Amino acid sequence: MFDFQAFSNDPAPPKAVGDVSVWSGLSFKHGETWAVTSDDTLCWSWQDYYFESAFDHSEIVEIYKRFRPPGGLIYINEHGHIWGNINRENVPASEQERIGKAFSEWQQTASNAERRLVTRRLKRMESKSAPDGLLPMYFGHLSQYDEGLIPKPVVNDEHYFTDTAKDLD
Repeated sequence: MFDFQAFSNDPAPPKAVGDVSVWSGLSFKHGETWAVTSDDTLCWSWQDYYFESAFDHSEIVEIYKRFRPPGGLIYINEHGHIWGNINRENVPASEQERIGKAFSEWQQTASNAERRLVTRRLKRMESKSAPDGLLPMYFGHLSQYDEGLIPKPVVNDEHYFTDTAKDLD
């Protein structure tokens, strides 16, 4: 049995912009998926389509790239919280202490349910390049970044609409 009362998808945001912690909310396919690209844009994708946000999200991009310079996926949940997976093996040296401290603090304060959820996530995300799995990190709330602008994809390919209409999923 899964106890949904044991963790929150709507935690209190970090006190300061740039503070990070381990994301203890739902971390499997939870939240709208956005990509922080190598050219510093925020893109939404569906299958083979990629659409940039209508707004500049330089602050979200910057905080994520501090820990994952090449970019990667972030998730924005229904409450506006931003989290993403971090490979602790590839965190720049300048940020390793912060990630280590956040993980250590989380280990000391996490409930049993939060531990199980994050441990399952780490196990599921193990690979040759991430032998300890990808750590789900919480970056804060949309309201803390880019004047609170909510990312909105600019859909500029007419085939997207016909393809999504045909999709049975």
